[in-house]
Amino acid sequence: MNQRQIDCFIAVAECGGFSAAARQLYLSQSTVSQQVITLENELGYSLFIRKGHSIELTAAGNYLLQHFVELRNGYDAAVATASAIAKGGAAPLRLGYDGPLSSLWLGRALFRIPKDPGNPPFTLRRDTMPQISLMLTEGIIDVAITADTELGGLPDVKFHPLAAGSPCVFFARGNKLSRLKSVTVEDLKGETLLNAYGVSTTRFLSATGTDLESKGVELHSAINCRDGDTAFMAARAGMGIFVASHLCDAYAEALGLDSVDLDTDLPLISMGVAWKEDDSRIDQLITAAEQVVGH
Repeated sequence: MNQRQIDCFIAVAECGGFSAAARQLYLSQSTVSQQVITLENELGYSLFIRKGHSIELTAAGNYLLQHFVELRNGYDAAVATASAIAKGGAAPLRLGYDGPLSSLWLGRALFRIPKDPGNPPFTLRRDTMPQISLMLTEGIIDVAITADTELGGLPDVKFHPLAAGSPCVFFARGNKLSRLKSVTVEDLKGETLLNAYGVSTTRFLSATGTDLESKGVELHSAINCRDGDTAFMAARAGMGIFVASHLCDAYAEALGLDSVDLDTDLPLISMGVAWKEDDSRIDQLITAAEQVVGH
């Protein structure tokens, strides 16, 4: 795998076709096509579904695209930040986020904050919720956009809630649960529950484990997903169902997933901003994020 293959893959995905990608990259269409085919051969799986003259990302291709773009943006941000610091500018505010809902709000919020082109105010880092929490407590990042409200209970960590949503189950269309307006624990009997480390499904398992056993309901959590993004993709592929907040409805709908409310006594799943050291830019971020969620 090399940078040229990755650039061609990203261009094809973003442009929606090989011809448009070739024009953007100033390469021949055959060159772009061959670079993508070589990348697919090296990976051992397809990144696109080819339908005549149209293409569509596979679930694996969509997942790789998100992370390749983040790596590219991280490289660009690092170069720009180093340049600003070399010219005497202030160090940027280091932001971390942990999932699809976090990235959605964070991206929209950042667009609302004025940026000085000579001094990029933010750098972004994405990881699993436990890792983002660890980075915040160890001072590797300055701010976490997260659904882990327990961060607010850590020493010297402040948490500002932005929104909260009731638990839902998300699954591929055609699942028998689609016929229901809401589901209970009993309705999940025999389903494979996708377990995403550090997010709501893990809490759901721990909060209902004893009750499940008493009701004779067996939930399988053998499929462990790295994060919420992976769990949504696995649900889309029909590998199981995923418990998350109804705040993820728009994200799930874009992936072609169905959802129903989960009738449970579990607390609302919240999203918020966590930080340790006060900074005026954090106030800007919170204000912008509140505007995004309609506060």
